[in-house]
Amino acid sequence: MVDQIVLYPRWLKLWHSVNGILCLFLMITGLVMQYTSPSTIVFSFSTAITIHNICGILLIISWVIFIIANALSRNGSYYKISFNLLRESIVQFRYYIFGMFKGESKPFKEDEVRKFNPLQQLTYWLTMYIILPLIVITGFIMINIEQLLSDEHGIFIYQIADFLHICAAFLISVFMIIHFYLASLDGKTNFKKII
Repeated sequence: MVDQIVLYPRWLKLWHSVNGILCLFLMITGLVMQYTSPSTIVFSFSTAITIHNICGILLIISWVIFIIANALSRNGSYYKISFNLLRESIVQFRYYIFGMFKGESKPFKEDEVRKFNPLQQLTYWLTMYIILPLIVITGFIMINIEQLLSDEHGIFIYQIADFLHICAAFLISVFMIIHFYLASLDGKTNFKKII
């Protein structure tokens, strides 16, 4: 049995919980801002914007802490990607699609060298080092909406930033749903490890 304290130190468990809560608030307020109408409003549009911006800033702080902690701890080694990772991710994907329903054993085991299976490793890396920075950059662009909407070029920049922000947010939302589902497959075991 792998020592869970080594793989999931307390700072990581705390970060994971805070990050998940912030993402849920961002998803809810983002949906309210995207699809709100006077007849179906949950809370005011301006309240949704305020909550979304505050949670966005807190998520940026959380992300910076994660990057620094990964750089200063052993945890960063679990996010390194290699050329072999893509091939191994296909093997893991095949297991998720077919193998686990046929009772096959997991193709990759959790240990001190490999905390994640290859598909998790690739997905987490893409989420934390590509998609989240894209959300941060586009969020900063859109938070200055008054300046952008003053001329045609600004409106175009805003539309591009808005499109990329929504696409990235959608990807993170899908990631969270799949992440939660796959974590639930082992019952409470996975949740106890990381929360």
